[in-house]
Amino acid sequence: MSDHFRKFKERYPQGWKYLCNYPFKVIVNITLIFVIVFVTGVSMPEVSPIITDPYTAWKSMGNGTADDGTSSKSGSTGLASSGYSRRDNNLGGKFNFDYTTVMTISSSERSYWRGETRNNYSGTGWTTPSSSEEDYIKVNLKEKLQMNDKSEAATKTLKQTVTMNNTRTYPVLFGAYTMTNVEEINGKDDTSSLLWNSSQGELHWKPASEGARYPRSYVITSEVPYIPDKELKTKTYNELYGKDIDEAYLQIPDTFPSRVVDLAKQVTASVDTPYEKISLLQSYLLSNYAYTNEPDLSQKVSKDFVDSFLFEVKQGYCDYYSTSMVMMARSLNIPARWVKGYAPGQDRDAINDWQIRQVQGRSTVLASIPCPTRMPILGQKFIMDLTAGYLWKQHQDLICLN
Repeated sequence: MSDHFRKFKERYPQGWKYLCNYPFKVIVNITLIFVIVFVTGVSMPEVSPIITDPYTAWKSMGNGTADDGTSSKSGSTGLASSGYSRRDNNLGGKFNFDYTTVMTISSSERSYWRGETRNNYSGTGWTTPSSSEEDYIKVNLKEKLQMNDKSEAATKTLKQTVTMNNTRTYPVLFGAYTMTNVEEINGKDDTSSLLWNSSQGELHWKPASEGARYPRSYVITSEVPYIPDKELKTKTYNELYGKDIDEAYLQIPDTFPSRVVDLAKQVTASVDTPYEKISLLQSYLLSNYAYTNEPDLSQKVSKDFVDSFLFEVKQGYCDYYSTSMVMMARSLNIPARWVKGYAPGQDRDAINDWQIRQVQGRSTVLASIPCPTRMPILGQKFIMDLTAGYLWKQHQDLICLN
């Protein structure tokens, strides 16, 4: 060190003299530069990588993650990773963002790529429905997939070509609601491993042999109904429902905390129609609870997932928001279900190729609101897409369903 300063003094005598006369000025300038660089670096927004590093690519090919479509453990932290989880009955906790690509969907329009629906809330999450065999129908190529709920709604046909970017196995094929035709599986016409759940509108992957691989690509068609939002805002509960309500979509556990019901009534007291109440619930949750992938669970006291989120933890991600909204809607006697799938993704090259990453796994709310039959372009239900939070907070769409 002393040799370095000696050489500096010999080569730059004027600089050495200035350093000796104004040492604090030099130190302050150097410190200021470091502070500016540090603050700039910390303040920069996070962006997903354009090129995937080799280790992440290796994980996405199935070498470092579970191959059953569930969220996996991430590194030494032991936290779950974002994605399409099947651990629905034990919601909550922290997770890491996984930016690996799940699939690419070629479609003329963006959509919520729907997976499965859950009806029964347990207090800790959602239990898998015990669908009867009558609900599952064998799928034949290009034959229309029938729904139990009939509708005369005007729809727009949406064709989707799905290309999977990993080797995981998922319980369903993803697509815009509601899927009506399967046109191709892996470039062939073999649909023997597909079953259609006509009550929930789900296209299940159920191969006869364990060795069958989840499709690497498939082509499906959906009929996406229009939404009558202006008309629905004015329709009262009796005008919309009457006696036609599916009790399964109103299920509430006997132990469900009463203060959640009281809060739902308080939040929606200023409006009268189901549509307006649903909209107020959505606005309330988005405005009063912070989004984070690492909620502070040390604040949790209540055993009920919704109750602890609303009154204790007060922060979370899509599972917290969507489950709370479903149960608050039900407490107002508005039928609702819990749905999970993937957010639309990004059309990076503006050619209608939507790239969906694990970080865009989302649970949403399906609120059933019948539409007046005299309106020729209207469907029977709509989906409230409450996907508050990371990468999707600004897109809270209402989509009319068959």
